[in-house]
Amino acid sequence: MSDFSRPAWQEKQLRRVLKLSKLNGMSVMIFGILGGVIGVFSVSLEGILMGILIAGSGWVELEGRKKLMAGSPDASLWLMGGEALLLFVIVIYSVAHLLAVDPTNALNMLSPEMKSMISGSGGLPDQMVNELIYSAYQWLYRGLIIGTVLYQGGTIAYYYLKTRDL
Repeated sequence: MSDFSRPAWQEKQLRRVLKLSKLNGMSVMIFGILGGVIGVFSVSLEGILMGILIAGSGWVELEGRKKLMAGSPDASLWLMGGEALLLFVIVIYSVAHLLAVDPTNALNMLSPEMKSMISGSGGLPDQMVNELIYSAYQWLYRGLIIGTVLYQGGTIAYYYLKTRDL
């Protein structure tokens, strides 16, 4: 894992990258596996595919970690690749959901129980409730895209900057 000729700052940098990549890789892989299992039980091809791709991105990051510990020169590409795959999957998923919603019919995305709860609570007209649901849906997926680009993009930059001197 470590080379005795490395300066102390590089050892510290290596330990930080290894710690982050283990945490990220394991958590993403577990999340992806759980999502895939939920997709199987709910008979959702989209859920299964998302679970596989997300778990795969975690696996790629963990492989990059192994390569970094072994001193492989392509380790940083694997680390960054895992994050880039996750970023790509989440952004594509979010954009697909943003484009799939009919703004005039957002109310029909809700379950019958949710519809009755919303219409019975405030007496708002259906058109206003529809607009609120559509707006919330848009903000949710836009926020997911922004958060993903910031976090995964920041992690890619971190891996690039911290592994180029190792």
